[in-house]
Amino acid sequence: MKKELFLQQDVIQISKVWKFSQGKMQMLSKLTGHTSYVNCIVFSISWNWFATGSADHSIISWKEQTNSQISTQPIKKHTSEVIGLIMMQLENY
Repeated sequence: MKKELFLQQDVIQISKVWKFSQGKMQMLSKLTGHTSYVNCIVFSISWNWFATGSADHSIISWKEQTNSQISTQPIKKHTSEVIGLIMMQLENY
């Protein structure tokens, strides 16, 4: 994700992508796909990619394309909620 973008997690299952530029904030997109609360987010700046983990037992991968986010099919192989995601330290190399 670009340095001027940030992600907001609402109390419900919707995340929002915002752009901060020249002292102003603009919402770029709402991300839907989880059916319960999003518990964690991990970013890859070099790949313009992030993943979300949820109480619905799933992980969704998101990729930025032309100022909007597209998602992959959720990974739903967990037996309980996803409470943490880790990016490898060398992902930017």
